[in-house]
Amino acid sequence: HGAVGVLIESEPLRKHRGAFDPLPRTSGGGSLRANAPRQAIEDDTSIPVFSVSDNTAAKLLKATGRTPPEIETAIDRDLKPESAALPDAEVEMQAVPAHVRRGKSANVVGLLEGSDPKLRGETIILSAHYDHLGIQNGRVYPGANDNASGTVAVMELARLFATGRVRPKRSLLFVVFGSEEEGLLGSFYYTAHPLRPLQSTRAVLNLDMIARDEAHIPQSRGVVDIPSNTSNEINLVGTFYSPGLRTAIVEANRRTALELSTKFDRDHDLNVLYRCDHFPFLVHGVPAVWFFGGFHPGYHEPVDTIDKLNFPKFEKVIRLAYWTARELADDATTPRFVAAARD
Repeated sequence: HGAVGVLIESEPLRKHRGAFDPLPRTSGGGSLRANAPRQAIEDDTSIPVFSVSDNTAAKLLKATGRTPPEIETAIDRDLKPESAALPDAEVEMQAVPAHVRRGKSANVVGLLEGSDPKLRGETIILSAHYDHLGIQNGRVYPGANDNASGTVAVMELARLFATGRVRPKRSLLFVVFGSEEEGLLGSFYYTAHPLRPLQSTRAVLNLDMIARDEAHIPQSRGVVDIPSNTSNEINLVGTFYSPGLRTAIVEANRRTALELSTKFDRDHDLNVLYRCDHFPFLVHGVPAVWFFGGFHPGYHEPVDTIDKLNFPKFEKVIRLAYWTARELADDATTPRFVAAARD
């Protein structure tokens, strides 16, 4: 649309931390995710994007005759844009990377072809991401829950289906994506270069952070309600856009009896919908869900270690994914993507 740059202000009436608010502190006193990789996809055609402070935004918007809180209130009241030209406003933006390092990342894929000659051309994807934060400032980030748990789950699901006596009717594609932590690069690459057509991909079951009990982190307090006991709970993210997929998961859950939560299922203050590898498939109109155990203390910190995993819950989530995939692969009908789904 001809834009040469973007300025973003955290909404003035926010309940969560803004871009210029003090960072939450970790248990060791460091800034939460202070050393994590940038969550951005960059290419040669990108334009500069900057976050601006509340004071800067107020100065820029002064020409409208309204304050930023007044503009936000108007947007919330009518759910319509409050766009306006800012006469005589000038902004100079310069973006120069201090350090650029290029490398290669891989998606790892395995295919189990379906048994039905008429349906094997259709695909059910079971996915996870295998990258984490590596070593930073001399500290190892193990990523036991984020996302060794999902990677292990996909490998176990591949084993279960490959050794089963009855092969599913539709084909199953097992994918572990690279560079999720760099901005979903692996899954965005796959949807741009699909190995099997997206038009015949019937559903995506994505597993990420499925083996820990959910508990508050600084960003979630006052934003979302979390039960005191989440040892048997898993979040479903993305089924708002496919009620049929949600129904299939609920039916499969009769075998596992997990507590299913949809509190993150659509746009949310914590931006959960956009933060994992199911999202690029939703962009392309493919029914997709993220099985998500929720945030927890130690998220994206070196203390995400194997001793903190809830293995009984871990097993039940894998079984839920198995029975969901089995139903989707064998059922006569498959879920539809609904852009404006309503309960």
